[in-house]
Amino acid sequence: MLKRISLSICSALLLFSSSQVSAHNAWVAQQQDKWVVIYGHGASNYAYKPEQVTQIKGIGGDKTVDLTRKNYEDFVSFDPAKLGMVAITLHGGYWAVLKNGEWVQKAKADSHVDGDVKFTTESVKYAVSVMDNSIMPKAVGYPLEIVPEKNPASLHQGDNVTVTVLLDGKPLAGAKVINDYIGADDNARKETDANGKVNLSIRNAGLNVFEVSYRIDHPTKKADKLSLGATYSFRTHTHHH
Repeated sequence: MLKRISLSICSALLLFSSSQVSAHNAWVAQQQDKWVVIYGHGASNYAYKPEQVTQIKGIGGDKTVDLTRKNYEDFVSFDPAKLGMVAITLHGGYWAVLKNGEWVQKAKADSHVDGDVKFTTESVKYAVSVMDNSIMPKAVGYPLEIVPEKNPASLHQGDNVTVTVLLDGKPLAGAKVINDYIGADDNARKETDANGKVNLSIRNAGLNVFEVSYRIDHPTKKADKLSLGATYSFRTHTHHH
């Protein structure tokens, strides 16, 4: 399995730049014989507390079920139960953003933070993964999500697919989406149009992760802002000639 940066190291690295923290997200991947929830940024794979994963559900047709999960010390695995899609929620915690640009993780929403605080934010990540290349993608109903117009797992490396980014079920214009969250530079992001749509190329044979992040005012005032992240992961293959 991929090596995770330990919780102790993460605790020693609680100061991040804005771009680093906002870029953290969750996605689904298969590691050896396990389906796991990944939390990280790019090729980096971070340890997290199992209780941060608040939901793992499988979707097949009109059926939605809670999937069987197994909690390890610093990650969570699950059984997809041969369902077509998996949808996961991970709570990224509360953060204080200082005026000098540093981010400090808070133990809970009302924890005191030393320093000149610019704003506070709560981080929530939503990960959708398609397991079956024959199903039609559909919206899950998450506050932020990526919905392809056709199943990208049925396509090939180098093909293109149009996706729509939804915020509370409505198309989100100007959202910056990346087609290869694990391997591409952040400058590769493309903006959605007025209808929330953007055309993405499929970069990899194997695992692909589409990703978008967006920050809004916090609806319950537990923090000043709510930082949302969404991924859409799938596996595809090279062309055969």
